[in-house]
Amino acid sequence: MFNDTTKLILLPNQINVHFIDKDGKESYMTTTDYSKALDKKMKLLSYFKRYMTEHLVKAGANNVNFESDQISRMPHLHSWFRTTCAVVMHLTNGTVQLNFSDHMKIILCPRMSAITYMDHERNFRTYRFSTIIQHGCSKDLYQKIRYAHEKLSKMLEKMFF
Repeated sequence: MFNDTTKLILLPNQINVHFIDKDGKESYMTTTDYSKALDKKMKLLSYFKRYMTEHLVKAGANNVNFESDQISRMPHLHSWFRTTCAVVMHLTNGTVQLNFSDHMKIILCPRMSAITYMDHERNFRTYRFSTIIQHGCSKDLYQKIRYAHEKLSKMLEKMFF
């Protein structure tokens, strides 16, 4: 997502690119065949892909991809904001991810009614909301959930009032 609200999405095959302009108009291209007007944005996309491959992908390396992931419409960043403690990202499928300054992460997934928590050692654990309500959770996760609730409540308040 660029400052002008346009979006470039690199698809899983690492070749096709989905472009969404300011008005929501969508078009497709490849990493080698695109409009010259998008040259700077494509260079930035390449830079971020390289950075994420080298630094971020390893954290979720053990996650399993399902066949349905390949045929469903890929969610992308809808909006984001930075707080003093975290970067909050809201995806088009309703998922919200918070990357905290202490390198811990939580991913709230409304479709699964679950939260995924990545701790300091990059271990992922996923809990259903109902399990946390019934059995509780660690103090670290509880603090992250409270913080997420506070920030998301304020975000929703701004959207509807």
